Amino acid sequence: MKNIRSLLFKHVNLDDISILETLQSLETLDLNHCTIDELPHGITKLEKLKLLNLKDCEIARNNPFEVIEGCSSLEVLYFRGSFNDFCIEITFPKLKSFYINEYSDLANDLSMKFVSFESDDFFLSETTLKYCMQESEGIRLCRIERVWRNIIPEIVPLDQGMNDLAELHLRCILQLKCLIDTTHTESQVSKVFSKLVVLDLNELENLEELFNGPLSFDSLNSLEKLSIKDCKHLQSLFKCNLNLFNLKSVSLEGCPMLISLFQLSTAVSLVSLDRLEIKECGSLEYIIDEGKGEESRGEIIDDNESTSQGSMFKKLEVISIENITISDCKHLKSLFKCNINLFNLKSVSLERCPMLIALFQLSTAVSLLLLERLEIIDCELLENIIIDDNNSTSHAHDLPTLKSIIIKSCDKLNYIFGEDVKLGSLESLEFDGIPNLIDIFP
Repeated sequence: MKNIRSLLFKHVNLDDISILETLQSLETLDLNHCTIDELPHGITKLEKLKLLNLKDCEIARNNPFEVIEGCSSLEVLYFRGSFNDFCIEITFPKLKSFYINEYSDLANDLSMKFVSFESDDFFLSETTLKYCMQESEGIRLCRIERVWRNIIPEIVPLDQGMNDLAELHLRCILQLKCLIDTTHTESQVSKVFSKLVVLDLNELENLEELFNGPLSFDSLNSLEKLSIKDCKHLQSLFKCNLNLFNLKSVSLEGCPMLISLFQLSTAVSLVSLDRLEIKECGSLEYIIDEGKGEESRGEIIDDNESTSQGSMFKKLEVISIENITISDCKHLKSLFKCNINLFNLKSVSLERCPMLIALFQLSTAVSLLLLERLEIIDCELLENIIIDDNNSTSHAHDLPTLKSIIIKSCDKLNYIFGEDVKLGSLESLEFDGIPNLIDIFP
C-alpha cells in the first residue's frame, strides 16, 4: 500500500482514516459521500499530496481546514457540502485551483476558482479572504469579519484589479460603503473588474455607491448581469464614464435612495441591454440622467477628451432593450427624456409610478415596431402614453405587433394614442379606473 498514489471512496462509512498518514506516495485523495471521524493531522506530512476532494462528506469532529492549512504540497482543493459545526473560520494555503462551496450543487465548473458561503455560519480568515479576492474567479459571501469599507483598496490593492473575477455575489455584509474607492489615488487608475460578468448585491445595508472616484473606461466592460436588492442607502450606480457594451440585464429592487441609473456618458454604451427591471426604488427620478453629463466628465478616464454632451446624444440612438418592468417608483417622471430608438422593445410593464406623466416621445414611439404588450397600472398623473416632442418627421406611425393593452387606475389619461396610430395586431384591450378617458384616439 505504500506505493498507492490515488484513493477514491464513494458512499463508505470510513470512520478513522488515520492510516492514510502512512501512504507517503499518495497524490490524490477523493472522498465522496463518506463518513469520517476527522481529517487526520497526519496527512500534512504527505509530501506528495497534490489534490484533495471532499464532496458531501460527514466529518464528525474538528475543523478540517485546520488540517488543510498545513498541507504545504497541496495544489488543488475541492471541498463541497462537507462542512461541519467546527468550520467557522476558514483558512487554506495558496493553491493552483480551488472550489469551495458550502453546498454541493449539481452544475459545478470545477475548473473555476470559486468560493461560496451562502450562510453567515462561516467566514474566511483575513489572509484567506485577501487571497481569494485576488485569485478567485467566482465569490459568493455573506459574512466578512472586520470593518472593511470597500473591497478595493482596503482588501485588494488597486493595482491588483481583481481582473480574474467573473462572478461576485455579496449578501448581508453591513460594513461596505462602496466596492471600489479611488478618491485617494494620485496615479492613473488601472483597469478593474475587467472580466466580471455577474455582479449580485443583496442586503448591503450601508452601501452608498458601487464606485467612489474615477475608473478606467474599460473597467467592467465584460459585465452582463447586474442585480441589486435591498441596499437601503444606495444612491448611485455609475457616476463615471464606463463602457458597458456587454451589459444585458439590470435588476434593481428595494433601493429607496437611488435617484438615477446611468449617466448619459455611460448610457451610450448600452447596446446589449435587453432587460430592465426596477422595483421599490421610491426616489428614482430618471433612468438616464442627462443633466449631469458635463459634471461627470470630471471622473472620465478616456482617450477621447473631446466628447461633448451633444455628441453623446447623437450616439444614444439605439438601445436593444426587450423588456422594461418598473414598479413602486413614486418619483419617476419619465422613462427616457432623450430621443432614442427602441427597435427591440417587446414588453413594457409600469405599476404604481404616480409621478409619471408620459411614456414615450413621438420620435421614440415610431421605433416601437416589435412592441407586443403594454401594461400601465396605478399611474395617477399619467396624461399621455406618447407625447409629441416636435422631433419626429411624421405623426403617423404603426405599432404593428402590439397585441395586448392593459391600463388601470390612471386618473388623468384622456386618450390612449394619437389619431394616426395604427394597431394592426391588437387582440386584447383591458381598461379599468380611467375616469377621464375620452377615447382611444382623439
